[in-house]
Amino acid sequence: SSLARDFSGIQRATEGINITKLRINQREMYEQYVLGNLSKYAQPEEKSEISGKYVFVALQIPTDVVSNLAWLDGLELLRTVADFYAGSKTQVVVKRHPYCTSMSVQAAIGELVAAGKAKNSIDSVHALIEGADAVFTVNSGVGLESLMHLKPVVVTGDCDYRYGVAAAAKTTQE
Repeated sequence: SSLARDFSGIQRATEGINITKLRINQREMYEQYVLGNLSKYAQPEEKSEISGKYVFVALQIPTDVVSNLAWLDGLELLRTVADFYAGSKTQVVVKRHPYCTSMSVQAAIGELVAAGKAKNSIDSVHALIEGADAVFTVNSGVGLESLMHLKPVVVTGDCDYRYGVAAAAKTTQE
C-alpha cells in the first residue's frame, strides 16, 4: 500500500522508457487480460446487453484492508454517482465484489435499483468496462483494468495506479 501514496518507485522504474514501449506494453496487457477476460477473480463469459450510455461503479468488500485508504467509501461513492446521473440519459451500472456478503451493500443496491437510479450487473468486469463512458471505484483493481481499456477512471481512495486516473475525488462534491 505504500505505492498508493508514494509514486517515486513507479517513476524510477519507468524513467527513460519511451512512449512506443509503453504503448506496446499497454497493448500486450489489453490482449492478455481484457481479450482473455482475466481478472483477479474468475469472470463470467456471458454478457448482458446494456443499451444506451452508462457509467460503471465497481464496488469492493467494505472490510477489505485497502478500505482504510478511502476518502469516500464504496456506498457513498455509489449513492453520489447515482444521484448525479439521476434523471439523465446516462445509466449507472453497479457490480458488487464477487465475495461481498454485506447486507448493507445488498440493501443499498436494491434501493437504488428500485428507485431507477442504478442497474445491478453480474457481468464480467471487462464487458462492463468496455461499454462504459467512465469507471468509478474507491481503489479497486478494476480501476487499473479500466486503464488497460483506456477508459476515464475516477477513484475515491489512494491506490497505486492513481497517478494515471482521470480524477481523484476526496469529497462528494468533487
